[in-house]
Amino acid sequence: MIWQPVLLVIIALDTMTAVAVCILAAIQVRIALGWQGGAATQHQLLLERRAETAALIGRAILIVWIISTVAALVAITSVLPGLIPGAMCGMGAVQASGNRLASALLLRCIALAGVYAWRTLDRLNYATPVAPLTTASARLGLFCVPLVAVAIWHHLAALGHLDITRVVDCCAAVYDTTIAETGEVFWLSDTVLVGIFLAGSVVLVSWTGWMAAVKKRRGSPFKAVSVALVSLAWAWVASHALVRLFAAYHYGVLHHTCPYCLFLPDHYGIGFFIFGGLALLVLEGVTVPICVLAASKAPSTACYAQKRQRRALALMAGFTALTTLIIVGPALIWRLEHGVWIR
Repeated sequence: MIWQPVLLVIIALDTMTAVAVCILAAIQVRIALGWQGGAATQHQLLLERRAETAALIGRAILIVWIISTVAALVAITSVLPGLIPGAMCGMGAVQASGNRLASALLLRCIALAGVYAWRTLDRLNYATPVAPLTTASARLGLFCVPLVAVAIWHHLAALGHLDITRVVDCCAAVYDTTIAETGEVFWLSDTVLVGIFLAGSVVLVSWTGWMAAVKKRRGSPFKAVSVALVSLAWAWVASHALVRLFAAYHYGVLHHTCPYCLFLPDHYGIGFFIFGGLALLVLEGVTVPICVLAASKAPSTACYAQKRQRRALALMAGFTALTTLIIVGPALIWRLEHGVWIR
């Protein structure tokens, strides 16, 4: 374990989150088992107070988890490379941990999506005085507990396996791998990958923009889930298109496909904006089926759920358009200046 100040802050934040999650889980179990909406018993009144306490704890968990996840990303991309021999960016830190830091960061993002979905449902629940979605919110909150626990444990294990005495290849390994490859992602050629990425951008912006503009009292569960899945799939395609093709235009160097270098100050930390936009897109995509679920399960929340759903769809259209522009912009500028593509 490296006792570096930023890492100590992350560990402290994760410890706070773990304690809060344990308290939240104990409350949510009691609510899920004993909630009786509308009953005037002393037990029900006690559960209502505990449910409000759980909502406050959940809000704190979401805020602290976002801060710790961003801090973990900053540590990987900016702090740890300075401590590891041969590391020039976050790739060296990932190699020094045996690739555990990358999977730990992915698990943190999955847990963030779960907590965000639960907080969205909980806010819709308290949009009306009777809180008709308390039981559903408690069950979803319990579902998030193992996600957060696994993410914290895996991240601590990754930090424990970090070897700062090992000399890493960092981006040299990326260059060797890229040159040796055929330029294909699984079964997709570069041309097909770019086509899917750009076509998906147009479809996603048009689809979500149209759904946000059309006023409907109740959305379709199938369409809501489809929007969430399409946003996730497009984020995956966009990240691969960025790393395989468009990153070279950001760097101005052929065969440089390292995603971690995008977070460096030399490249204006553009990676925070690109991957942050993709993350926000997926989070808002998860919000859409949550809103449809809330409206169908508790009609009294339909008005609030519809407003939140339309806002999520509008944000998705904006994040998709902006992220696409940031990814593709340097390639278009390069083409205008030099008259050719890099690859």
